[in-house]
Amino acid sequence: MPAPSAPRFGDTIPMPDGVPLRAVTFRRPTAPTPGAETMLQLIGVTDPGAIDAMLLRPDGVDGASLTLHLPDDLVAGYGFVTAEHIPRDAADDFFAWIAVLQSARPDPAVAERIPDQLGGTASVLRMPGSRRHPAELPDAASLRRYVRTPIDLGADGVATVLVPDSAPGAGAVRVLVLFDAENWAQLPLADDLSRHPLGDTAVLLMPSGDPYRRFATLPDRAAVADWTRRALAGAQDAGAFGETPVAAITAAGQSYGALAAVGLVLDGIAGAAIAQSGSFEQRADTTAGEEGDRPGDLIEALATTPLPQARFVVQHGSLEPVASCVAPLFAAAARDAGAAVLEREYRGGHDYAWWRTGLLDGLDALEELRGLPPVSHASA
Repeated sequence: MPAPSAPRFGDTIPMPDGVPLRAVTFRRPTAPTPGAETMLQLIGVTDPGAIDAMLLRPDGVDGASLTLHLPDDLVAGYGFVTAEHIPRDAADDFFAWIAVLQSARPDPAVAERIPDQLGGTASVLRMPGSRRHPAELPDAASLRRYVRTPIDLGADGVATVLVPDSAPGAGAVRVLVLFDAENWAQLPLADDLSRHPLGDTAVLLMPSGDPYRRFATLPDRAAVADWTRRALAGAQDAGAFGETPVAAITAAGQSYGALAAVGLVLDGIAGAAIAQSGSFEQRADTTAGEEGDRPGDLIEALATTPLPQARFVVQHGSLEPVASCVAPLFAAAARDAGAAVLEREYRGGHDYAWWRTGLLDGLDALEELRGLPPVSHASA
């Protein structure tokens, strides 16, 4: 059997928005089970109503492939689902479709991997025109190293504090609270942050548990507030940082983690939040997957929560149909509540492939919201 091959890039097609479409061919050796189907799971592109369009087709004696035309600036996670039969009625059942996606496996021909939102691992497709934040580049200068300190939260797991060795004896002067520690542990977060000129900032990585636990827990503002206060106190007891003003604490999260991050601002625990692909349609009285794109509980809470000192960086992917609707609604509601808000759309779906870059961009954007000069990156 031939070795797997990485995606191959082809010619481009000019588009009116200035970003061309480029042909990309995904290929895999024939599945070992005769007649089995292989579907490309490309985050933000694969749709449960169009499974047949994402199936790899035989392209010779021993291989199958699929060619798509994708935006040349796209960065996206992907994998392959192989089964004797991929159910075409999965679109009718949210959890059945989740089960199909959870069966995806990374491309063995591509070394770069990221976590996905369902507890698995995906390969990374980087189109030739995609960008990285300067701090993601491995040849950028390292400005600091981080010391890891565990914080036991009992039944809520173990948080981790990354303390910069550049911090003075009193500890870090800013704190970044970042949800979904289990996923960020699979990414070179400490390396990225070591190359970012964010100053003496400690990072508190909050565990979220498996996908079903995070669905239930992260939208619960009271639970998240209690959990975070205990983690902050534990980090202070461990000497990672001292008593930190609310204005010096930034919370960040993705999807349901964005709800948790924004909730910390509403509850006066953090002064700023980076909300990536926030599930702002989420409502306590609605079943997961059935919320639609109407304003959820958190957006409605802003109507009665003045936030004159708060700062929000709101990001969503261009291939996220729901987030593309509710992120602007959240941003508008936050501005009406008195907060300073910066919005940005990224090319991609519900995906760590761009969230990694967006988190670093968000740290830069918060300096702009503080009224400070733009962040300078030596490698930019």
